[in-house]
This record gives sequence, structure tokens and C-alpha cells, in this order.
Amino acid sequence: MKRLAFISMFAATTCLPAQTNFEYLDINQVKAGIGNYGNLHANPAGGYPSYEVPKGGGAHANAFTNLWFAGMLNNQLRVSAQTTPQPGGDFNFGPLTTSLPNLVTDSAKFLNVWKLNQSDVNDFLMHVANGDVQNGTYTPVAGILSWPGNGDISKNQDPLLAPFKDVDNDGIYSPQHGDYPLIKGDQADLLPLTGHS
Repeated sequence: MKRLAFISMFAATTCLPAQTNFEYLDINQVKAGIGNYGNLHANPAGGYPSYEVPKGGGAHANAFTNLWFAGMLNNQLRVSAQTTPQPGGDFNFGPLTTSLPNLVTDSAKFLNVWKLNQSDVNDFLMHVANGDVQNGTYTPVAGILSWPGNGDISKNQDPLLAPFKDVDNDGIYSPQHGDYPLIKGDQADLLPLTGHS
């Protein structure tokens, strides 16, 4: 069973950028807001709807959507669900420990939304092929540099978290060695959420 749920939607770094707690999936004709508390389609700064179709048209097809997870444990239904984004709600940030009790660790480090375009990954791969990443003449975008590919095993976290291509097969996410995030579609947001019931 996975210890950490990463949500990707639509189609050990050397530096850690400032954290982002809200991003837009804004490819094609849709502009959909994604927040780090599991809140979708509502901007937490102003509480206004953030699911615009078509993008730039001012019409919002949806607002105030949140993630809900449910499952069975010992024949009992367990649910993580919240109706408003809030600290201390049904979702926490970061990986659970691999030992019981499964506690969330390093929550501040994971209070982020990672947004990546496939074009960012492709650009990175071109610069890796040219040797620009290895010699330091090219700096990848923040989402590639800070991708949470590995957990901290000294804190009983899973060693592998967010999916990545491990080019050198050492099990450690290292963009300076050519490793890169694996995303689906042309654009993706990554939310490192852990639910509890």
C-alpha cells in the first residue's frame, strides 16, 4: 500500500526554491486552480472560483472542489474528506512514516504545489544531452530541481516518493545526473498529500 498519495492531473537538490501553495493548470483552453490543502478550483487568497473555461473568458464552470478518499480497513469504512481547505483538516503534507504509528514527517518541506510542463522536462533533457546541466551552464526550472523524488529514510520515510526517471539507477533523485520527473500529459501539478480518517 502506498504511504503517500500524489495527485497528478490532466493530460536531493542543490537548491530549494520558495514554496508555492497555489498553481494553475492552464494549458489549452482551461485555467484550473490547484491548492496545497487539496482544494481545487478556488483561489485561497480571495476565495473566488478558479476553474475558467474558456481560459480568459471570465466564466467559471466549477468552484470549490476538494479531494475525498475512502477505503475499507478491517471491514470499516475510512474517509478523508474536507469541504473547505484548512490546516489541520483531513489532509496533511508530506510522507507518512513507514513504521507504526504512521505519522506525517517534514510537513513544512512538502507544503508546496509542484507545477511542471512537459516542455520543461523536454528542455531539461536537451540540455542534459548537451552537457549543459552537468557543467552548470543551464539551470533547470524550480519544479525539476526541487522534485520530491526521495523520502528521508532517517525519518522512516519511504525512499521513493514522487515518480522520476532514475537515469543512473542509483535510487536517488539527482537532476544534476540527468534524473527527471515523470509526469503525465502536457502539464501536471503535484500535491504531496496524506489523508487520515
